[in-house]
Amino acid sequence: MDYWPKHSDDPVLWHPRQEAYSKHFFELEDGTLHPLTATGAFTIKRLRLNRFPLVAHRLRKQQHIQEIRLLTRYKETIELLEKMHNQQSELMVEQKQLLREYKNWLSFLLKKT
Repeated sequence: MDYWPKHSDDPVLWHPRQEAYSKHFFELEDGTLHPLTATGAFTIKRLRLNRFPLVAHRLRKQQHIQEIRLLTRYKETIELLEKMHNQQSELMVEQKQLLREYKNWLSFLLKKT
């Protein structure tokens, strides 16, 4: 069978510039492609899109995306912890000031009696 259809009912290859990838394929967690349409099934079979090197490449790509996602979350967590630490430091300074004022008031009141 040729790559290009000779009759209107022959299966066709997916054309990436004409249709979205997600319309014809779904990438599974194991890196293989699952067809969503007849065009997707024909393209996967004809171009052997689930052969080992391509599956391994998709798995590496998934892993890289996951690493970036985790690093982003880690960075956001660090930023939030730093912000929380700064707020805690400000509260400690404020608490020291309040304790000093409380001590001064107590001293003042004790001297009056």
